[in-house]
This record gives sequence, structure tokens and C-alpha cells, in this order.
Amino acid sequence: LIHPEDAPHFREMLGKLHEGKESFSHHQKRLLDPAGRTLWVMQSTTMVRDQARQPLHLIVQIENITQQKLAEEQLGFSEQRYRDTLDSLTDALHVIDENFRIIQVNRRLSEWIGHLNLGGEALNRPLFEVFPFLTDKQRDEYRQVFQKGITHHGEEAVTVGDSALFTEVIKIPILEKGKVTRVLTLIRDLT
Repeated sequence: LIHPEDAPHFREMLGKLHEGKESFSHHQKRLLDPAGRTLWVMQSTTMVRDQARQPLHLIVQIENITQQKLAEEQLGFSEQRYRDTLDSLTDALHVIDENFRIIQVNRRLSEWIGHLNLGGEALNRPLFEVFPFLTDKQRDEYRQVFQKGITHHGEEAVTVGDSALFTEVIKIPILEKGKVTRVLTLIRDLT
């Protein structure tokens, strides 16, 4: 039995196949088993026609993807918990990859970037483009964290426009299979 919320889409798809607007359909939909439980399926449907292009029959292939959908849902919940955790920090946080490109930020860092007029969104931008005031010494600290895999802890005074900041900065290596692939940076405003 087709899930009631998916029935209109299913009827529309069948209509397009029958009318010849489409010859093939590949989509996900929900079914209800005899006990009323929802099953997710991937359905491929092809309309077979005679030489006069009149519909003869459908070829339908259905694959049960319920476990995959449940895993995706759990992953989504996990990602949201992760995001909520990072965003609850009162310290600013960013993660860079080996190319010094920012791949993760929390809400606090985004707020700082806005407050300090540093050019909007930081994601997928080079660290030293987002924070042009960072020095060669700080670049070397990041290189050392990537090369040696040792956390770096320090305090830094910086001036951004009219704002003078004194911060505690912790650069933490993130390892994958024994190699540093990312660096997480926590920035606490001590001003």
C-alpha cells in the first residue's frame, strides 16, 4: 500500500508515463506494510509501448531502502547534535584543513566576524584571507601543529580596525589514521 502522503506524486508519475511525457521514473517513496509500518523504497518504473507508441505494461523494480533512510535520519540527528554542541560554546571556534581553508565554524566565530567587519561568511575561505591580521608567526604555529601533531596554546593581542583584542588561542590537531588532517582552533576573548 502506498503511503497516503506519497500517493499524489505516484499518481502524477504514472500519468506522465502513460501520456508519454516520461518513459522512465526513478524515485523514492514510502509504502505501508500489512502491519502499518512505513517502508522506504527506491522504485524504478519503465513504460513499455507497442510500435504505435500505445502503453502495453510497466516494468517496475523496487528496492527496500528503509535501513538506509533510518541511518540517514540518525546521521542527521547526530550532525545536528554536533552543530548544537559547537554553537553552544561561548568561545569562537573554527576548523581548517591542510590548505588552511576554513571548513567549520561555530556561531560565536560567525558573530565575531560580523562584529569585526571581516567580510561575511568564513566557510570555504582561506584562513589568512578571513583574518588578514594574522602574522607569519601564527602561520608557522599552524604549520607546526600540522607537522608535529602537538596542541599549541598561546595568548595573542591583535588590533582589528578600531577594536583591540586580547585572546587565548588553542590550536588542536585532528588526526585521521595517525596523520593531522585538520586543526581545530578555540579562541577565547580575554579583553
